[in-house]
Amino acid sequence: MSGVADFARVLLPRSSVDGALVMLTAYFDDSGSHDQSDVIVFGGLIGNEATWTPFETAWRAKLVSPLPGKSPLKRFYMHDCTAREGEFADYSRAEADAIAHDFRQIVISSGVCGYAVGVSRRDWRELTDRSPEALLMFGDDRHIAFAIVSRK
Repeated sequence: MSGVADFARVLLPRSSVDGALVMLTAYFDDSGSHDQSDVIVFGGLIGNEATWTPFETAWRAKLVSPLPGKSPLKRFYMHDCTAREGEFADYSRAEADAIAHDFRQIVISSGVCGYAVGVSRRDWRELTDRSPEALLMFGDDRHIAFAIVSRK
């Protein structure tokens, strides 16, 4: 075996189509990772260069010019938007709904794929209490949730 393509076929056997290596980019985020949460969720977006390029271009443009009369945003954080906190503190309910809609449309129209996985923290801890091997093999609830979503 020689070359990057041969090495990649060993490491990523399903990522090669007709000898072409497919490179994907993913973005992950979590919710419920604080100790009091019943469920931990990891979700994200995944796509190739053809889907990420228009996504990133449109996303950056919307951050620079979110709505008429509104200042540029440093980032879009759905919690802050729906709660009208942080950068969205001066947004009306209608404006917050409009900007959330616009960012959703960027995701939808770009062609990136969305996915999420949730793990019951209580159930995972109960399982690993009964089977310490599972904890050694997969890690805690944060690790298993991320492992599942990153394999999608």
